Amino acid sequence: MTSRTDTNPQIHTKNRSLPTGLVILSAFVAGLASLMFDFDTAVISGA
Repeated sequence: MTSRTDTNPQIHTKNRSLPTGLVILSAFVAGLASLMFDFDTAVISGA
């Protein structure tokens, strides 16, 4: 149990930078997807 708690902080510090980049990437992709969706709906409603 002690070894598990010892390795936990290392994993957290190591993965802390990864989720932030993942969150930024996912947010960027989500924003892009919403932009494309808005564009598609605008084109459909316009046509």
